[in-house]
Amino acid sequence: MIEPQGRRPARIMIIGDSPGPDDQLKGRMWQGTAGAELRRMLAQSGINMNDCYLTNVFKRRTYVEDHFDFKNKRPIGGEVENARKLLEREIEECDPTLIIPMGGLPLWMFNGDSAISTWRGSLLEWRGRKVLPTYHPSQIMRMWEWRAFALTDLRRAQDESLTRDFNWRIYNFTVRPQFGQVIEQLNNLLDTAEQGPLKLSVDLETRSQFMACIGIAWSQTDAICIPLMCVEKPEGYWDEHEELEIVTMVRSLLTHRNVRVVGQNFLYDAQYFAKEHGYVPNLTDDTMFMQHVLFPGLPKGLDFLASMYCQKYVYWKGEGKDWDPSVPEEKLWIYNCKDACYTYEISDVLPASLAQNNLTERYNFQMRIWWRALRMMLRGVRIDLKYRDQLAGELLHEIMQREQRILQLCGHPLNPRSPKQMSTFFYEDCKLPAQRSRKGTRGITTDDEALTKIATLEPIVAPLCKTIREMRSLGVFLSTFVRASLSHDKRIRCSFNPAGTESFRLSSSKDAFDSGTNLQNIPSGDEEEEHDANALVLPNIRKLFVPDPDYIIFDVDLSGADAQVVAWEANDDNLKEIFRSGQKVHAVNAKDIYGADAGPDGKREPYYKRAKMGCHLTNYGGKPRTLSVALALTMHEAELFQRRWFDIHPGIKDWHNRIEAQLQSTREVRNKFGNRRFYFDRVEDLLPEALAWVPQSTVALVTNTQWDNIDTQIPEIQLLIQVHDSLVGQCKIQDWPRVKPLLKEALKVLVPYDDPLIIPSGLKTSTQSWGHCVAEKW
Repeated sequence: MIEPQGRRPARIMIIGDSPGPDDQLKGRMWQGTAGAELRRMLAQSGINMNDCYLTNVFKRRTYVEDHFDFKNKRPIGGEVENARKLLEREIEECDPTLIIPMGGLPLWMFNGDSAISTWRGSLLEWRGRKVLPTYHPSQIMRMWEWRAFALTDLRRAQDESLTRDFNWRIYNFTVRPQFGQVIEQLNNLLDTAEQGPLKLSVDLETRSQFMACIGIAWSQTDAICIPLMCVEKPEGYWDEHEELEIVTMVRSLLTHRNVRVVGQNFLYDAQYFAKEHGYVPNLTDDTMFMQHVLFPGLPKGLDFLASMYCQKYVYWKGEGKDWDPSVPEEKLWIYNCKDACYTYEISDVLPASLAQNNLTERYNFQMRIWWRALRMMLRGVRIDLKYRDQLAGELLHEIMQREQRILQLCGHPLNPRSPKQMSTFFYEDCKLPAQRSRKGTRGITTDDEALTKIATLEPIVAPLCKTIREMRSLGVFLSTFVRASLSHDKRIRCSFNPAGTESFRLSSSKDAFDSGTNLQNIPSGDEEEEHDANALVLPNIRKLFVPDPDYIIFDVDLSGADAQVVAWEANDDNLKEIFRSGQKVHAVNAKDIYGADAGPDGKREPYYKRAKMGCHLTNYGGKPRTLSVALALTMHEAELFQRRWFDIHPGIKDWHNRIEAQLQSTREVRNKFGNRRFYFDRVEDLLPEALAWVPQSTVALVTNTQWDNIDTQIPEIQLLIQVHDSLVGQCKIQDWPRVKPLLKEALKVLVPYDDPLIIPSGLKTSTQSWGHCVAEKW
């Protein structure tokens, strides 16, 4: 038995899972590195160690996984139950005001759930005592970013430990309302709006791709849920006249000139309002976007934001996720009101943080992009249906040919989409060395990278590996792109998320109605390249995307944008001149590094490719070993490469040193637009990530500013897609000669360096399709 630490009684009781090796050696709990980290965190949270009693579920050293099944959240054997009884007696003797379970097993002791990332920061009640779970310090040692979350929890725990009173937040929710109640409440809110500004938080719950209910909160505790669908009434919660009047009043309220609507990830909700009710509420703030601008690398879900910024927080999202028709519908409606109230409270807190960090203007810009993204999502893109059917047939034919080829090579059917069949064939039947994934759990895999290695190890199966890879590629082209579901009007739409990446580039996915696909990753194929007779030729999927009748489609993209930002960050006059003069930067770099070996034009291989990849990796903090692996160089050659590059361009090394110093002193980097990336993780290994973030975010914001300029200044242009560093749009053919010079000016975005940078944009146009676009001079 290893002794707990601290006096009894104690104001705060901290419970871990099991003693560590240092605890066993010293005969007392919390003595190792986890214990030392706990003490530092308690001190930073304002918790006095003299007020704490430290113990563990198990009082002897053991492997917790031998006694508890975390996947199924249940104990194994009787040891956990024995430990529970001992712990309950210990709690009675300690008589704490507040208990802090640290980690999954201690949490399970109090609420039957071991999902610590879900419940951390929640104020719970157990037998009249306060319980506030957080991460175990040993978890934090592995995931250092979580330390900031745990500190927030501990500060909340310190405040809650000052009294035994819970002082729960008392909500005033209206659920299952009568028609008169809804009309009265909407009229009251409209009257308030007539008198001046009114903030409302709005949240939807949806079912079967229709609105199920609308939650509206006008304070942190007051909300109404207006049901539209009801399990008990398949025909609808209201009769048609009541619903029409309610929907009309909701529209009047949410579009009122004095109403400020706030939401969380409201691009989702806005798609429903637009499709079902024909309007979009007056959204002024999106709490997900607030968080995105403040901390681009942190989670942005409503439950996480509430756990960090809301008082009296208790995890509630499971109430909605777990709801099913067998459960009283009030549970869903209350959940809807909680969503709205938590969103309201978060929107009260975050503006001050934005102002404190000089990010208010950057947030306002992101909210303009919110509206641009919504318009693009609702507009969609016209699809060439005839070519779509033709392409589907051609791809199916190619897939069937490869299925037959696989059958011939294997002697039996083999499904490339079945990991089990693939592993059995290659690693059990063929006895080939098992390949492991370089990602995640590093499990055994037969992905494309593994098949490439297998083909090298055993040339006799190389034709089979090649055929399988081709069949997979064809399958992706067919299912993901060609057969992507279309909207009712046969246009393709997706959900664009301006808060989807930490670099401020958009991400995209299917829309709220399960239509479309990821329009950030539409392949242009390799039809224009030279191929061997038996080579697989992948089609240009962009040819499916066509302009509307009498329109011209265009694609404008930034050329060599990231590299230009690096040159200006490094204040490297030589590199700046290369870009300004229009020289091929990679060719110049190849000649600088390899001299005559690179050829008179600098494009001789492998030197051109090495210079292109090697300079990029070096600019972003890659070490010689990284270059050695990526470019198939010896370590000595990689070291010479980097030494030569830094000798020619010392400003890049100075930039590296400057970013590293910023990480060490402030844990953040900023781009020239003023956006920042704050790092909660250990800064020792973050230099490559921080170096990459600066140019990537700068270029993304240039593209977004171009987008904003076009939408603001040129109403004749309809933007259709944003793809990384390019914008795709359309304009009436008759307007194009007049609009083209306006577009050129709108694309001139100044990056505010001391020596200002304007990254030039190229132009491609076509009256046929996006895939047929060809370069056009400005």
